[in-house]
Amino acid sequence: MMIVTGDIFFKPHPLWRARKKQRGKSDAVFDWVREQFLVPGMQKSGIKEQGIDEEAAPLEAYVNHGRWIVKCECGGAEKAFENGLFMCRSCWNAGHRHKYRRVIFPAARVAIESVLEKRPVPNRNWIPGESVTDLERENDEHGAELLEVI
Repeated sequence: MMIVTGDIFFKPHPLWRARKKQRGKSDAVFDWVREQFLVPGMQKSGIKEQGIDEEAAPLEAYVNHGRWIVKCECGGAEKAFENGLFMCRSCWNAGHRHKYRRVIFPAARVAIESVLEKRPVPNRNWIPGESVTDLERENDEHGAELLEVI
C-alpha cells in the first residue's frame, strides 16, 4: 500500500496515452485530468485557462487518509499531483485569477510515507509541521491499536 497522489488515483485510458505518445506529447496523468476535467469544467463556468500564478506562495500538500491532498483557500481540496500544480474544482482558483497554483511536498516525504504506511489507511494522516519523529512516536503509542486494524 502507498500514499496516493492524483497520478496514482486517476487512470487515463490506454488509447489516450498511446495517441499522446504517437504525437510526441506528454502522456502524464495530470495532462489527462487537465484535458478531461479541468479545462472543460472551467469552460462550462466561462473561464479560460490562465497559466500559473508564479507570484503566489506555493500551497503545502498534506496527507489525509493515505492521500496527498492540497487545500484551497475557498475550503475545497484536491489530490496533489507529482508535477506540483493545483487547480481547485470548487472555485477554479478564483482568488488567483483562475491560474494554477504551485504545490510543494515536504522535504521528508519519503520518510513520512514510510512511517504512515505502517498504519491502516484511515490513520495515514500528516500535516505540515509534524516531524517524522512525531509520527514515529504516535505509531509507538498506538501500535497495538494500529495492528488490530491492519
